[in-house]
Amino acid sequence: MRVCLLASVPHAGTNWLLEFLQRQPIIRHTVQLNALAKTVSYRRRGISRDAHDEALDPDCCNLVWGHFRTKEKALLFGLATAWPAVVPVRDPLLVFCSHRNRGLADEGYEQIFVAWRLFAAFDDWQPSYVTVDRPDALGLSLAAEKLKLPVTSDDIRNQMNRPAVNAQGTYPLREQYEAGDWKAVRKGVGPGVYDRLRYMEDLLRPILEKLGYHDLMWWTP
Repeated sequence: MRVCLLASVPHAGTNWLLEFLQRQPIIRHTVQLNALAKTVSYRRRGISRDAHDEALDPDCCNLVWGHFRTKEKALLFGLATAWPAVVPVRDPLLVFCSHRNRGLADEGYEQIFVAWRLFAAFDDWQPSYVTVDRPDALGLSLAAEKLKLPVTSDDIRNQMNRPAVNAQGTYPLREQYEAGDWKAVRKGVGPGVYDRLRYMEDLLRPILEKLGYHDLMWWTP
């Protein structure tokens, strides 16, 4: 049995990377992390391959994916001790812009802040990162290599030509972000959200800088 892990912060490119991984023929079974948490036993031989089966398949390569959440932290981090993991990444401020643009409930912000804290803690397991808002074919190629997926250069090129769902189109808050208008962005996502993200700079900035991010709007000079 093999396991490939996909862990992500909401709105950070989960579907973009999930679709790429699911297209790989070697991955024969996909299970969401919160479903797997209900039963961590392996699937027995002879049981029908129900698409809703919540267990791992001992006879093939499994893709386990999900958002960073406190409920599944123990399971995710436990799996990461034995199996390789990949994490999509976007500027955290863009994540909050996307959340606000979709008109989602303000309570969801707390879940995203929790996810970013777990994202930082997960760095100790040395996952492969794929920067979704900074197109990097090398990052995707190295991630596939770590997951031991036999992808081709065409696979990588075709995926890089697919814009992430959160990156499609434009909207006023995104335009303000791209224009560097931090005051408008702060007002748009909410001063409490923007300022709280700034308090997390010391936690997140070292990882993001390692991935090539520079001079993000919410960083101190």
